[in-house]
Amino acid sequence: RIDSYTIEVIENNKWKKIATGASIGPKLIIKIDKTVNTTNVRIKLSAPVCITLCEFGLYKKSTT
Repeated sequence: RIDSYTIEVIENNKWKKIATGASIGPKLIIKIDKTVNTTNVRIKLSAPVCITLCEFGLYKKSTT
């Protein structure tokens, strides 16, 4: 069980928060409104017990 998450990217050599949430369920899709160009992504997870994350993916929205 994950209580909260934060997704950050590197921008101008500093971490910038681009998304936060309270919980993660099966097949959760987090959509970012603004296009992000970065070389690093960081995910911070918070949980009362051992965190288990099975899969994570990044996808670029189709422009067509």
